Amino acid sequence: MLTSFTEASRVRDALAAGAIGYVLKDCRPAELVDAVRSAAAGHSPLDPRVAGALLPTRASARTHLSDRETQVLRLAAQGLANKQIGSRLGIAERTVKVHLGSVFRQIGVADRTSAALWARDNLPDVPA
Repeated sequence: MLTSFTEASRVRDALAAGAIGYVLKDCRPAELVDAVRSAAAGHSPLDPRVAGALLPTRASARTHLSDRETQVLRLAAQGLANKQIGSRLGIAERTVKVHLGSVFRQIGVADRTSAALWARDNLPDVPA
């Protein structure tokens, strides 16, 4: 599977559907070639950034998010822009960006869309 998605549910679904491995699109060309060769040799190449998503403790990452990070993530998942989130929470737009950066690192995603999908799958009260 060659994709840009890092959410645990997508990784599990792809592997359950028969994917031999899971490689992210932003990998270096040499890594992609190595992954294809590895799969052809009977191995299961798995990008380290998604490997963590498969570990049981990964799903509990939300317990490590601060209350404010969780608030920011919920609002981002609802589609609010950073400025709107800041206004709603009474914090600076730059502070929102800092919180989102921390959230991205903790839950193992690289972008807002992936974070919103993670929130939908892992936080209560986040609409699908």
